[in-house]
Amino acid sequence: MKLSSIVKRAGHIDQNATLLRAAVIAAHAVHVRNGVFRAVDVRFFFRLFSNWIEHDIVRPSLDIELTQVRRFFEQLRAEQRLIVSGYREFALTSTGLLDLEEKLVDECGTSF
Repeated sequence: MKLSSIVKRAGHIDQNATLLRAAVIAAHAVHVRNGVFRAVDVRFFFRLFSNWIEHDIVRPSLDIELTQVRRFFEQLRAEQRLIVSGYREFALTSTGLLDLEEKLVDECGTSF
């Protein structure tokens, strides 16, 4: 059975959830003064963190598209963990920030 492209794309998000959550938290932290961040900020931190853990050597195909970041934002927004602040600007709710941090802690010791 062949997976649909939407399932493959969602699977990419699930497979790299730890890096994606860390990237969202980092983008939030860097832009905490103005309260909003963009998908490109998240993609920057995702790539930075994946390079730090040498995913570029082990899994050179690991990358994330802005569409995948925005899809993750939609999941967070549906759970009321993220708000859209302006044109392509986002802000984590306090509940959303805590939720992402808790999930990262729960994932400690799990392999990437």
